[in-house]
Amino acid sequence: MRSMEKLPALLAIMLFLGILAAYDIGDMEESGNCNKGSVAANPIVGVWETSSHVADFLFNKATQLTYGGGGTAKAFYFHENGTYELIFISTGAGPGSIAGTIKGRGKYKVEGNQIIFYNRYESWIDSNYPSKSYKDRSIRDEVKKFDFVRDDKTNETKLRIQTYSNDNSHYTSYSRQKSKVTK
Repeated sequence: MRSMEKLPALLAIMLFLGILAAYDIGDMEESGNCNKGSVAANPIVGVWETSSHVADFLFNKATQLTYGGGGTAKAFYFHENGTYELIFISTGAGPGSIAGTIKGRGKYKVEGNQIIFYNRYESWIDSNYPSKSYKDRSIRDEVKKFDFVRDDKTNETKLRIQTYSNDNSHYTSYSRQKSKVTK
């Protein structure tokens, strides 16, 4: 029987938050501070983030390998000038796991309860297979529904964005980041 220790995947999420703070996602001062402006004019302006703990990592003392588990973290930066930036990090180890970082950017506009994403570009940094990585690939325009919900536990207002454009039943909730983010 192998000796295993659980490594908390929350460490991976904490790493994401550290990376998020230092990641070069553009100069927020030049492109417009995300956390100022009229919420009434555009209620999604700001930095919105979410994370999830998928499962614990397992560490095999005999082989010194980490496998399984992981988590994800995602943040949208909606600027007043109609541009957005996205960072999505997925952690995982072992066969079949997905681990890497997506950086996205483009333009958006809000119409009613929809966000229209257009002129979009995406970069993928594959942690498991670096040769599969790519930079600034043009991706298709997308329209997603959104709304706001109140979290009864924290009394926080969260932004919910439709997860998949063709599926009205799945939404991802994002919390507003409170601090000013700059490069």
